[in-house]
Amino acid sequence: MRIAFRPLTEKDLTLVSSWQSTPEVKQWYGKEYTCTEQIEAHYREELEEMPRRTWHFIIQLDGADAGMIQTYLLSSYPDFNKHVQAGENAAMVDIFLAPAFMHKGHGSLIMRAFLRDFVFSQVLFYADKCAIGPDPQNLSAIRMYGKAGFHYLKTIQVPGEEEPEYIMMIHK
Repeated sequence: MRIAFRPLTEKDLTLVSSWQSTPEVKQWYGKEYTCTEQIEAHYREELEEMPRRTWHFIIQLDGADAGMIQTYLLSSYPDFNKHVQAGENAAMVDIFLAPAFMHKGHGSLIMRAFLRDFVFSQVLFYADKCAIGPDPQNLSAIRMYGKAGFHYLKTIQVPGEEEPEYIMMIHK
C-alpha cells in the first residue's frame, strides 16, 4: 500500500467536515463541533494563521483520500504544553481516518510513515519526540499507537476540556 500526505487546502474542508461529522469519527475526534460550519471555520482559521502553528494533511492510501493528520510543536501551545510537560523539542500529532478506512490495520503504518516523513525529518520542527493524546477509553487507538511505537506517559485533564487525554510518547 502506498501512503502519502498532501497538505490540507481550503478545497478539502467539505470532505474533512463530512468525515468529522460521522458518528464513527465524532465519537473520538472533534466532539466540540456541533455542525459542519464550525468544523470548516476551525480549519479555515488554522490554514490562514500566520505564522502557522499547526500543519494539517490529508492521508492518502493508494491515491484515495483516507483521513486527516495534523502536527504541531507543543511549545506553540504553551497553555496545553504546561499540562503535557513533554520537555523541549516535542511535537504532538492528531489523526483520524475516514470511516471506510477504519479498523483495517492501516493506522500504525500511517503513523510511522508520518513520523518518519514529516515530524522527525523536517528542519521546521527539530522534534526529537512526539506525543499523542487519545481518549483513555479509545482502546483501539491506544493499541494502534502502541504498535506504531508510542508508550504511555501519563493521563492529563486539561481545564475546560470534557475528557481526559491518555498521553503517549515516542522518541526519534
